[in-house]
Amino acid sequence: MKSYTLTLCIIMFPLIVSGQNPTLKNKSLYELEAIRDSMNKVLSEEILFRKDSVNQKLYRVAYIAPTDSLEIAEWPYNRTVGTNTSLHSIEIRENDTKVTFLQPIYWDWQWLNYGKGYTIVDRVTGDKYKVRGYDGGGELGRLMIIQNCNGKAIYVSLLFPKLGKNVKKIDIIAYPHKDDIHPSNPAPGDGTAYLNINIEDYLVKSSKAPQIYD
Repeated sequence: MKSYTLTLCIIMFPLIVSGQNPTLKNKSLYELEAIRDSMNKVLSEEILFRKDSVNQKLYRVAYIAPTDSLEIAEWPYNRTVGTNTSLHSIEIRENDTKVTFLQPIYWDWQWLNYGKGYTIVDRVTGDKYKVRGYDGGGELGRLMIIQNCNGKAIYVSLLFPKLGKNVKKIDIIAYPHKDDIHPSNPAPGDGTAYLNINIEDYLVKSSKAPQIYD
C-alpha cells in the first residue's frame, strides 16, 4: 500500500471543507460523501495493515509454550480469578526468589508479555531486585503464546535475586524497558504493578528436590 495514503487523507478533506480544491468544488454533496467514505475505508485498511505487520513480526519470533508444560489452576477464571492477572505466591529459595502470578486465559490462542522491566522494590530501603527470567527457561522480551487453555487460569512464575532477610513489604512493578515489545493490542502482563505487598501473606515454603541415594 502506498505511503502517501495517510498524507492524502489529511490534506484532501480540509480542502473539501474550505472549497479551495477546484476539482472537488463542482461535485455534488453525494459525490463528496462517497469520496470521503472511500478515503476513510482506505485509511482504515492502512491502519489494519500496519498493525498486522507489527503483529506478524512479533508472532514469527514468539515462544509457543508447550501445553503439557503449563500448570493449570483447578477452576475457570470467570468464576474465581476474574479477568485480571493476580499475585499468587512468593517463594524465597536458596539462590533466588520465585514470584508466581495467576494468569487468566480467555482465548483459544492468547499471547502474554512479561517484560525485562519487572522489578521487586523493597518499600523500606528502596533496594531493587530485577527479574532474571521465567521459571522454566522461557525467554523474556518475546511474546509467549498460550494455546488451548480458554476459560482456565495458568500459573506464570518469574525469577528474581534472593530477597534480603529483612525485606517485609515490597512493590512488584513492571517498569518500561528498552526491549519491551508492543503488539497492536496490549498483551496481559503489560504495565502491571502490585503495591504494598506484605510478603508473609504470599510466602510459601521452598520445596527441595528429592534426594537420590545409591
